[in-house]
Amino acid sequence: MNKNIVLAVCKRDLRSWFGNPTGYVFILLFVAVSAAVMMWSSQFFANNLANLDTWNVQFPWLALIFIAAATMGMWTSERANGTQELLFTLPAHDSDLLLGKFLAYAAVWTVSLVFTLALPIAVGLLGNPDLGQLFANYLGFWLFGVMLVSVSMLGSQLTHNTTVAFILAVLIGAAVVFLGDVFAWLGFTSWSTNGTYGQFLEFARGMVPASGIVLFVGLTAAFLYLNLAMLARRHWRGGADGAHGIVRSLGFAAGTLALTVIAVHVMPRFDVTSERIHSLGEESRKLLASLDPNKPVLVTAFVSEDVPEQFVQQRRVLLNLLDQFDAIGGNTVQTSIILPEPFSPEARRAESNYNIRAATVPSALPGGGYTEMQVFLGLVVTCGTEEVVTPFIEPGLPLEYELTRSIRVVANAVRKKVGVLKTDVELVGGFDFQTFQQKPRWLIADELQQQYKIENVDPEKDYPDGLDCLIVPQPSSLVQEQMDRLQAWILAGHPTLLLEDPYAIGAPGTAADDQKGGMQSRMGGGGPQKGQFEPFFAKFGLAMSKSDIVWDTSSTNLLGGRLPKQIVFASGSGVSSDSSITRGLQSVVWLMAGHFTDAQKDGFKVEPLVSTVPISNLRMNGTIAKYESRPGFGDGMLIWDPFGRGGQFNPNAELRASNRGYNLAVRVTGKPATPEGKGVSLICFADLDVISNELFGLRRQSADPNLRFDNVPFVLNCIDSLVGDESLIELRKRRPVLRRLTAVEQAQSAYEEEWNAQKMVAENEARKALDDAKARLEDAVAKIRNDKTLDEQSIERKIVEVEQAENRRFDNEKGEIEAKKKVKIEAAQHDRDASRRKIHNGYRLWTLVLAPLPALLLGVWTLVRRSTRASAIVPNNRLVRGGAQ
Repeated sequence: MNKNIVLAVCKRDLRSWFGNPTGYVFILLFVAVSAAVMMWSSQFFANNLANLDTWNVQFPWLALIFIAAATMGMWTSERANGTQELLFTLPAHDSDLLLGKFLAYAAVWTVSLVFTLALPIAVGLLGNPDLGQLFANYLGFWLFGVMLVSVSMLGSQLTHNTTVAFILAVLIGAAVVFLGDVFAWLGFTSWSTNGTYGQFLEFARGMVPASGIVLFVGLTAAFLYLNLAMLARRHWRGGADGAHGIVRSLGFAAGTLALTVIAVHVMPRFDVTSERIHSLGEESRKLLASLDPNKPVLVTAFVSEDVPEQFVQQRRVLLNLLDQFDAIGGNTVQTSIILPEPFSPEARRAESNYNIRAATVPSALPGGGYTEMQVFLGLVVTCGTEEVVTPFIEPGLPLEYELTRSIRVVANAVRKKVGVLKTDVELVGGFDFQTFQQKPRWLIADELQQQYKIENVDPEKDYPDGLDCLIVPQPSSLVQEQMDRLQAWILAGHPTLLLEDPYAIGAPGTAADDQKGGMQSRMGGGGPQKGQFEPFFAKFGLAMSKSDIVWDTSSTNLLGGRLPKQIVFASGSGVSSDSSITRGLQSVVWLMAGHFTDAQKDGFKVEPLVSTVPISNLRMNGTIAKYESRPGFGDGMLIWDPFGRGGQFNPNAELRASNRGYNLAVRVTGKPATPEGKGVSLICFADLDVISNELFGLRRQSADPNLRFDNVPFVLNCIDSLVGDESLIELRKRRPVLRRLTAVEQAQSAYEEEWNAQKMVAENEARKALDDAKARLEDAVAKIRNDKTLDEQSIERKIVEVEQAENRRFDNEKGEIEAKKKVKIEAAQHDRDASRRKIHNGYRLWTLVLAPLPALLLGVWTLVRRSTRASAIVPNNRLVRGGAQ
């Protein structure tokens, strides 16, 4: 290789590109379209995340079109200008000429990416992005684009027409970019991740995979070799030379793909995210270092070779983690991966030995529609006679935590014992003798069984010895004798978790003000009476209202602000940083929760764990009455139903605002009753739905960044702390930080506050008008009753007449009042949404204007400089001057 020739050709093409304003126009268009694609996507502000995800989705097509347009004249312009023969007469090999041109256009691509740095800068101004992820993202951009340069060069070699060269470059590039999708369509679904687009997405996630570097560098070299073979076709004496060159290039590409597959399973992936979320955490490494080599742990994974697209990433993460555990654990951890086919001997062994079955999951067809696939994605961890089985790994399940917990459980062999008290809510399921149906098992019971021994506790008998913790759902549903037994258990210093909910969505009819036994007892003519609710909690220094439901505006910026305000996302200062249970948690969601108040009882300390944030510029909060104050008033969350179907949900319940925080979860500690006893160790939740199947299920199945919440880690942390084993708490907190567009939220806060204020004014005006109408009715009735000239029969008749007349009038007025209120609320909502769109469009416009500005200024400067040089070359006597001679 002649380095001087390579550099000379490279400098010549670079001077031609950057010495011409047209080159800057290309770059300007690329930056402007990239900014528009990223910021004008409806998902950018809807996701409210400080990253480049919306750009990454369209980036392959943008890069493909831009690079094809940039390289389309690489050889065609040489032929058109007659300079190709001059190049070929240079004392250089074809490889020198090709490499020089490739380096020139790779440099053009690099400079173009530098101009797009305005986009991550804009994201940094709007939020707090992960700098490590941005670095990996841009490294992926660069490698991906350099590969496309080598691919697109072919188009310019295959034709003399620039337009045709562009079309050929796009077609060949698209085939390479979406090679993985083609392989997946042919049945090799793992190539959805192993292909070029799948490897690019790995970089976008914050990883630097060696497999991705192998793929992009290998394909670049393969296509450069193919370009070299095509460039040398003027020397061919027959078809054999060209065929040999093409076959060698295809072999090079096939070898690259094979090496990529090997690299996926053998070579490392470097995690450059700020939290190092894709690599083993410190707790996992400590656990592996503490294992006994004489008692090795065997991890057996049953994984299908082909899985649907939604499970590809989880499958890959599992295999990567198994490699890390195997490498770091040495002789203490042995991993085995089995690839069973449905109904094969391996599949039968997995089912008979470990109850691991193939799950039937939908898979998208290439031409549209869905089919069903039998997928194995489970694992079993064994050590001696101990084993923990995870039958199926859902897409959202935290795999490192699952593996580390399972290894720890089987290696230590001794499990803590957690009891679940049987109340009107049975978390572990069971048979209902009243309905003769099986009660569903709550997912929290399955979660706890992976780590602890679970025991169902009968409230009628003395609690069994050896319980390390007791979980009590809806303690208010116990009868007095059962409640006294529970109270004595807690005061004796036994760790306990109480979940008391004034409106349990997952267990309707079990609240403190519901009849014991629910609907069945009411239909049967009544049942036993519940115990005294207030004195029970007062014994531990707590007070709780049966009918107050907490609301706040924390969900305003989530899912378009469509969620009811009774769904509270506690985060920030609402999550205590003083407790190891909650320190580091991002958000805990509460559904129609109550609240606890510290009664300041001597000997007891009440420590808030999770609470709502007091009123600020960003949030408002308060309470809602569970029931309307009287039938027809409509001020409560549940309104009276004349057909006897119980309370119906009222979306227009009165929001009572207050400038305070509400404790949603508290920890209570107390001095021991006797010198030799243990102090009270109690955690109380004001919501049962915090452990509902819906929230646990979302954690397993959803990867939506807007649905990230820490309910499951929070609940499990509480139980771990109560049993005295906090070794897994830090590991549960390992997940990507939810990096939001805080600047956008701040800008929207004033409009959100104004909208809430206008809504409350409209509701208060409507409430006052209704109260006035009801007061007229009451005054008319009272006037008739006080009329001494009427007998009782006349009074009752007149009251009925007045009530009928006033009720008709009241109904008419009520309809008008509700209509006016609806119009005012809709107008306020329209103003809020319009202001929100104005803010979003403002950020979009500024980004679109400022991002291409550097390229535009350089292009103008280049044009002026070029014109000045051209004028300087012309002699003064040849210049055309004004005026007649």
